[in-house]
Amino acid sequence: MLSTLTLVSIFTEIFTAGLLIAGVISFVKKYLQENSRRDLYFGLVFFLLFVYVALIVASQMMFNLGRSLTELIWIHRFIAATTALCVFTLWLYLVSKFRFNKIRWIKYISGLVLISVLIVIYRIFRSAVSLVYREGVIEPIVDFSLAVPIKTLWLLIWFVLAIVAAWRFFTLKPSGRKNLTAILSISSLLMVGAYFCTVLYSNSGSGYYLLLSWFITLFAVVGLLLSEIIPPFSKVAAFPLSYFRTRILFKLILIFVLLIVILFEATTLIVISISKSSLSDSVISVHKSQVTEVVDKIESYIGTATRDLKIIAGTPALKSGDISSAKTTLNLLLNTNPVFDGLAVLNPSGNILINYAKTNAKLSAQDIDFKGMRLAFRREHGMYLSGLMRSSDGNAYLIAAVEVPSSGLAVVSRINLSVIQDVINKISYRGKGFVYVVDEKGKLIAHPDEIRAKSAEDLSEVPTIKHVLGGAVGGGEFYGTTISEKMVGAYMPVENLGWGVVVEEPLADAYFEIRRVETNSLMFVIMGIILTVTVGVFFARSIEKPIKDLIEGTDAVRQGDLNVRMEVETIDEIGTLTSAFNLMTKELRESQDRLILSEKLASLGTMAAGMAHEIKNPLVSLRTFTQLLQQKWGDEEYRKKFSQIVPHEIERINKIAESLLKFGKPMKPELTKVEVNQILEDVLLLFESEAKKNNIRVTTKFADLPMIIGDQGQLSQAFVNIILNAIQSMKKGGELTIKTDVGEVIHLGKMTGSKGKLTRDGNIGEMSFGEEEAKEKAEVIKPIGVVFVEISDSGEGIPADNLRSLFDPFFTTKMTGTGMGLPITLRIIEEHKGSVKVRSQIGKGTTFLITLPQNIEEQKDLEEKINSIT
Repeated sequence: MLSTLTLVSIFTEIFTAGLLIAGVISFVKKYLQENSRRDLYFGLVFFLLFVYVALIVASQMMFNLGRSLTELIWIHRFIAATTALCVFTLWLYLVSKFRFNKIRWIKYISGLVLISVLIVIYRIFRSAVSLVYREGVIEPIVDFSLAVPIKTLWLLIWFVLAIVAAWRFFTLKPSGRKNLTAILSISSLLMVGAYFCTVLYSNSGSGYYLLLSWFITLFAVVGLLLSEIIPPFSKVAAFPLSYFRTRILFKLILIFVLLIVILFEATTLIVISISKSSLSDSVISVHKSQVTEVVDKIESYIGTATRDLKIIAGTPALKSGDISSAKTTLNLLLNTNPVFDGLAVLNPSGNILINYAKTNAKLSAQDIDFKGMRLAFRREHGMYLSGLMRSSDGNAYLIAAVEVPSSGLAVVSRINLSVIQDVINKISYRGKGFVYVVDEKGKLIAHPDEIRAKSAEDLSEVPTIKHVLGGAVGGGEFYGTTISEKMVGAYMPVENLGWGVVVEEPLADAYFEIRRVETNSLMFVIMGIILTVTVGVFFARSIEKPIKDLIEGTDAVRQGDLNVRMEVETIDEIGTLTSAFNLMTKELRESQDRLILSEKLASLGTMAAGMAHEIKNPLVSLRTFTQLLQQKWGDEEYRKKFSQIVPHEIERINKIAESLLKFGKPMKPELTKVEVNQILEDVLLLFESEAKKNNIRVTTKFADLPMIIGDQGQLSQAFVNIILNAIQSMKKGGELTIKTDVGEVIHLGKMTGSKGKLTRDGNIGEMSFGEEEAKEKAEVIKPIGVVFVEISDSGEGIPADNLRSLFDPFFTTKMTGTGMGLPITLRIIEEHKGSVKVRSQIGKGTTFLITLPQNIEEQKDLEEKINSIT
């Protein structure tokens, strides 16, 4: 029977392995999809560490189950291979971290060299520590001259890993999933270190330390699994458990697990019940047959002794009373018969005439109850058998006597009962089971513990002994007579002697097969749970994924991205829902296009009044000159003014018309080389009259900008929306300032290097990577050229609450308007791989800072490059 510690260990090992599989699947999947190659290396290091520990506990479990030496050797080979892969992956991580990967073949060759060194070390280790199968136990044989440096080397390796994990932990932000993963990584390393210290430096009592290390492993793997499934707690409701209650994944897995547990447990209980009933009958039957066999041997042994004694009494010499001739016969029979320890002949008066013994302890008058013997002769037809007697050293024996016919002599023998002890000793059981014999007084005659047998321990008060001495024959479960625990067994009396024979076997040993069935059933339940969880995770995720995609899609729609389209992968209800979502986004997109057109028409309407005034002035001049043309054509001064003013006014009207045409271009992007300064000048021309009308002074500070790749019409609309908002915010007049500049940044959009992440509310959010790390990125990634456009007004400013919703679709604080102007602006700038930042103060005005890359394709390549190394 396996010990409680072993069973707990096995359970922990299997459960840990199951969680390990689930955690590792999520772990590797996450790093393959979301993280850099360096993070993948780092993740694989700990994945291999967990595999390493799993192999170790598998080895220990095979130890517990008594598997063969060959299987254990193979497990150890896998452990060695996993260790080599772990160190090799760690090496790849380190060379990636410290920029040794500029020449890629160096890290792989150096890693292979490192593995070769590890193989040599492993060979030395195999020479230092070997396994020997000795008397059913696998024992490690250690050559300490080699083991000490190897132990030191292993500890150094794990120490390096611990430093790497600690470094990883302290360089992470104090929140989110990665932080938890780092903590668990350190925990697993500490566990591995504790394991090695226990195994390599402890000579005894390491089982409990191993059990503790397995529980630490269990904690680490559970935590890892949760860290990969659960998002950072900052995104979860008030208490993380609410996350479990609201996820379909966990509900489905819980249902699967409950079903499999109920199914397996019901099956197990039925199987165990049937098996136990059958096995119980079988065990009791075997015990009864063993009791019967022992009783038969005792009766046969005593019967043989009395029969031989009768043969001796029937010899002619004793019948005729020839004592001298009888001496020779008795001495010969004593030496050839193993049953007898001594033989003697008594005359009718009870005097000993002949006395022989195999030892110096001959029969004496004290050994023989002469009166009882004579009485027995009359009752038992010349046969006498004494009660149990013991020698000075505790050995049990019987006195048997037979009356010699016609002569009145009696042949007396001492029967050696050590043969019964030998019979008992030859009966072996798997565990603590045994057979014992008691005499008619309930005292031990034979017992596996010979000391107890020789001390004639009194068991007469034991219920089982009372039953058997009362002549009962039976079997079943009862409390042990010599071991205080529940037993199963059988008992039977030796009728001719009044003795009793009892077989006892602890329930745990007798029902070992049942325990094994229970253990195997438990393993199957656990494996079923593991399989169910694994399959359930994939099945539930197949259901949850489209729902999650729909949630993300609706969130994208909420943020204004109506170009989202979901893939319809199924034809079930979820597929129908996905199709409905796509139809909804299509209709919303069409509605948005109509709103955009309305916004553009509204902008055109706003500009129309100013444009009419701007066009009217040159038209008045033209009309005046043309009316006077016939009258003053001969005037030299008039012709000179005409040739100067008329072309200028016509060109002015032409510019206004061209600006209007550029603004009215369709939304489909046409990427060409454009001049940002010229676009701004054209837009300002449209608002020149409106600015004068509202007493707004326009100041421009244009730098010498390079041409950029972009869509002139879309950029014009973006600038129009911002400038229009600025003019409308200065109802009592003010100053509109437009500046441009040129510069370089590491990255735009969601990851801006040391400049921070630009968010929709216009504030600088949490940096994607810190100053130092941004510098490291800059060493690998060359900054790209950008142009800056800063549009500032001296209007009323935007309240902080409104600033957060400034770029949300349909958000507006004006009585008129669609609220789509700034969202359209943001979309245009983001489609150009740029960014928009806003800062505003109440009473002082608002500033929009627009950053545009000089080349969109260069920006796209940069994003791909950054994603490949982050």
